[in-house]
Amino acid sequence: MRVYLCGHGNHHLEDGFFSLPKNTTVTFYTMPFKLVHQADTQAIVGGKDMTPDRVIGEYKSCPNLTLTCDSDKDKILTFMAWKDNPDRENTKIFSINSLIDGPGEDSDMSMTLKEIVTAAPGNDYVWCCCYHIPLKKTLLGAKYGMNVNQYIKGGSLYDNKVRFGAVGGVDVNTGNLVAQVRQLLGKTPRELTQKAALAHLNKLDSPQGLPARKI
Repeated sequence: MRVYLCGHGNHHLEDGFFSLPKNTTVTFYTMPFKLVHQADTQAIVGGKDMTPDRVIGEYKSCPNLTLTCDSDKDKILTFMAWKDNPDRENTKIFSINSLIDGPGEDSDMSMTLKEIVTAAPGNDYVWCCCYHIPLKKTLLGAKYGMNVNQYIKGGSLYDNKVRFGAVGGVDVNTGNLVAQVRQLLGKTPRELTQKAALAHLNKLDSPQGLPARKI
């Protein structure tokens, strides 16, 4: 059985890795530190021909990610997309939302991937959510592509995003970076234009560039 794991995903590094049981696989469509757009989640559960990042087979080491609740709106959108999957009879959706009462937005309930797989081994699991790795935030961390939106090949957003500058299907939010540069330098938008802020970004690796980052 192919089981789509839907919701929000994090890899808390202290949870480490675990070995998959016999006849069990886990498929990831996104790389570590990358976030998946809701439209791509819908394409995956809808059975579209998407390109996975990697498939981890039986007995192999697998990251022990944590699955948390989806928003009620996204849960509905995901389920509606799944209903159009031509192979739906051989698949199912699992989300933490099905284990709780009340809105998903109000719940802190979660399960690790190891807990899910151990409870039901022998399935082909598909991680349909983000691969966020929560680290201590530093200004300008997104400059290096950490925890930014990834658009998956085969999805409806990929070609359009790449056409407009999402290099390799990864979209770094330049606007956010500009705001962070202004915050770091203590400047207002009037004092530091977007062009000037981006010039500072280009000096990031230079000793003569930005001042030391603040935690």
